[in-house]
Amino acid sequence: MLIQIKFYLSDFIKCFTKSIITFLQFIVVMCLVTYILQALWGYERVKNTMEEMTEENQIYMLDDATEEYRFNQLLINESYLPKMKQLEAYAQSKSNMISYVADTSMPISLDNNIKIPKKTERNSYQNVNEMNCVRITSNFFQVFQLQGDFDEEEVSEKFADYKVEDKVIPVMLGSDFKGYMKKNDVFQNTQGVEYVVLGFLDQGSYYIAPNRGEALIELDNYLIVPCQTTYTDSTGFSFNFFSTYYVTKDKSQVTDIMKKSNELDLYSLKLSSFEKQMQNIQASIIEKVLFDSILCMIILIMSIAGLMGNLIQFIAEYMSEFAIHLLCGARESEIILRIGIQVAVLIIGANIVDFAVFGVNISSLTTLGMSVLLGGLIMIYPIVKIYSQSIMLMIRRNTI
Repeated sequence: MLIQIKFYLSDFIKCFTKSIITFLQFIVVMCLVTYILQALWGYERVKNTMEEMTEENQIYMLDDATEEYRFNQLLINESYLPKMKQLEAYAQSKSNMISYVADTSMPISLDNNIKIPKKTERNSYQNVNEMNCVRITSNFFQVFQLQGDFDEEEVSEKFADYKVEDKVIPVMLGSDFKGYMKKNDVFQNTQGVEYVVLGFLDQGSYYIAPNRGEALIELDNYLIVPCQTTYTDSTGFSFNFFSTYYVTKDKSQVTDIMKKSNELDLYSLKLSSFEKQMQNIQASIIEKVLFDSILCMIILIMSIAGLMGNLIQFIAEYMSEFAIHLLCGARESEIILRIGIQVAVLIIGANIVDFAVFGVNISSLTTLGMSVLLGGLIMIYPIVKIYSQSIMLMIRRNTI
């Protein structure tokens, strides 16, 4: 084995440029395959979750369609807050309808001396890091079936019991914060408000907002805190209302809220639902996967062609040397091993990079399995070539 590794190193140095180019091609292919698999399985996971959520109900959100001037006038009007409380009470009184809040409008500011992963920063200025934050009501976890390293009953209870006057706010963290914080850690924001860590969400946790574009909202780099359910200012009440989601099988219950808003001379509202959102996400993902798949196939074909060309050329150039080794007592399997090490290093090296980029997950492990299968198929040619020729034939065909 050691002698074959020595031969490999010598062969690699002689064909350094070709080997590096092929290696880079394999890295790109492995990463693209994993990316495509993640996109496909991510979509399938989202689709299944949404189908379960909307099997009997649909999820709606009321979006603002009020003219800017009128919107500003509403906020400064003394009657706004009483009317909004009346509208909120009317919405909550609806039977057979669940509502929950997911508000991303207000980030949390932390001093930069608190160690956090760089990619979780939303903005950074004057020794302050702004962090992505979503404020939710406790039933948010059940609706989106979020999993992770936390006690679901404890989190739901503490989020439901949270009050504005509480001195310590419970918080959940996305998976990117693992390794930087631990359960029960306490940290402060720039205003001195304390947060206690209840746990971490699994990597890839997400939610979908009908009025937030055509993408999933990944929670890996988010702080998840309980939503303040009572507001004394117009702006806070407005943010809360337009971040409320309604789960019901009776669409008229939501349209009644729109009518009530008109009766109270408040907002002009429009209705958004997950149904249209899922169609947009499906079209977006399919388009992206098709493009990436075509690109991946082109690079894969080029990589395999390049690797096979290099192997064919290598075997042709070294056939006489192989014959001499066989005459001196070497076995065909040792020659095959010498060639196989070249293929194995390419595949293992490319997968190491793939794991570094995407982590160890089902997508990257599937890519590993596919690359090993590809390596086995590539090795068919040298195995057949070496075993199908006698020593004398090797010498005759490769002697000028």
